[in-house]
Amino acid sequence: MSESLAIEALVRDDPVAAARAFARGLADLAPESFCETDLVDVLGELETLKCAAESAQAVATRGVYAAAVARQRAAGWRSSRLGQGVGHQVALARREPPSRGSTHLGLAREVAALPHLAGLWAAGRVSERKVSLIVGRIVWLDADDRRGVDAQLAGDPERAERLCQMNDWQARGAAEALACAADPAGAVRRRAAAEADRHVTSRPAPDTMMRLSALLPVKDGVALIAALRLAADQARAAGDDRTRGQVMADTLVGRVTGRDPLTDPAPVTVDVTVPLDALLPDGSHDGQAPHAFGWVDGYGEVPADLTRSLVADAVETLGVFRRVFTDPATGQLVAMESAARRFPALLALLLRRRDTYCRTPWCGAPIRHTDHVLPAEEGGPTSADNGQGLCEACNYAKQAPGWRSKTRTDPDGTHVVETTTPTGHTHETRPPPAHPPRSPRE
Repeated sequence: MSESLAIEALVRDDPVAAARAFARGLADLAPESFCETDLVDVLGELETLKCAAESAQAVATRGVYAAAVARQRAAGWRSSRLGQGVGHQVALARREPPSRGSTHLGLAREVAALPHLAGLWAAGRVSERKVSLIVGRIVWLDADDRRGVDAQLAGDPERAERLCQMNDWQARGAAEALACAADPAGAVRRRAAAEADRHVTSRPAPDTMMRLSALLPVKDGVALIAALRLAADQARAAGDDRTRGQVMADTLVGRVTGRDPLTDPAPVTVDVTVPLDALLPDGSHDGQAPHAFGWVDGYGEVPADLTRSLVADAVETLGVFRRVFTDPATGQLVAMESAARRFPALLALLLRRRDTYCRTPWCGAPIRHTDHVLPAEEGGPTSADNGQGLCEACNYAKQAPGWRSKTRTDPDGTHVVETTTPTGHTHETRPPPAHPPRSPRE
């Protein structure tokens, strides 16, 4: 009992020290010292601890938001800007992309008005993922209806236990059904708004593949899948030796692009950041290992053999490819500078090739803005050294009062951006090398 009281006192008096002590203690776990049954019990208790820690992070996030808004209001900010940059602070502290920080902030604020769900979370009985799925299905309701759904989901011990036993998708479905029953007209309006948000996205996949996703109205999504399955079934019945999935994928590419993906090269613009030796055939590296990689805009790093294939396809189809050459010894791109206020096209291209993704730590979003690290109005030059590639959200966040950035160059020539948040926390970011730097010759 005294140990428990000591832990509670430490959490109350110095939560930072308590969190560090827990982390250090868990690092010393020695599984070989326990039997299988004990280790399964440890897994269960650690899951409870993890869920409770996520809830505590939400409580701390609400505190950060309240303190930041108070500071901003005291500084005379207009009400429409209050809270700007807080999601980015949360993301940096949690070492996650800024978009996740905004999600965490929204969840922390919404769950505070759902006492039953928040209580289960604080007790470590439900996870952040389950809470997020539930809140996402009821956030559009008015405050009274949200509290009503909260009570129906977990308002008594029996309902709470039932919710804890549901898997994530069952919990999401239960919340959605209750929300639709609480406001049927609102559910119809929400569905119409969701259909207006239809879009297509892509992301890199392992082994130089790409995952293409489409958010579609259900009628269109079902029709698309049915058409692809029909094409696959017909091709297989005619003796096509491709798998069903391969036929569906090739049919999708063919119908969208108008070309046969098995025989016709793609006549598209390919931006390739490439060390010179990546364009040389294997064995033509002057004694060096053919380790070089290229960088394809819109995907990422690709091996040298695929780089050469893309270049050959572009030449064959009269497509366009642009090469940004790098120093084989360091992997760094060359520097450029301009007297213009805005980054010229080629300098902006250089920054995008150098940084590859948004320079905010743990962000990873595509670059949308080329930004002056030291603002131009404060005398910052339009140069590669004072430039960085950012996504739109990160660029706007760093413009909030209290954020400061500067650059430096490491002894090896690496470009470093130091960003200091309004709370005084400093984060450093470096661009990835354009390719693995070559070891000096003996």
